[in-house]
Amino acid sequence: MAEQIYCCMSKTDETKEVTFDELPEPEQNNDSGWISLEPGEEYGGQITDFEYDERNGSHVVEINGRPFSLNNTQLTDLLSSLVFGAKIGLRCSEKEESFTGDDGEEVTYNPTELRAVSDGDA
Repeated sequence: MAEQIYCCMSKTDETKEVTFDELPEPEQNNDSGWISLEPGEEYGGQITDFEYDERNGSHVVEINGRPFSLNNTQLTDLLSSLVFGAKIGLRCSEKEESFTGDDGEEVTYNPTELRAVSDGDA
């Protein structure tokens, strides 16, 4: 017979079942910092961070230090407004840099720098 493992409780012959209604409601913290708009509300400001996680489908833009979760349509709109029409430049450095890879081998490369501005900023 396999041994039963009980988490966070002592093993007894009589295990009391608990219904959902007997459990306390979690405390609500409405000051999470996340932007959550009610109908008719607006919020604007400067983008202070952006996180894109394609594997998990999580896209978060931070506006004035406050996070907002983007849906796919909002993500497409944001990227389109930042990319199309922007001026972009790439430069590969003549100076070589190197690091030791996980396999212990030294890897040498020339770093590439990217600069971009929206059409109105140039």
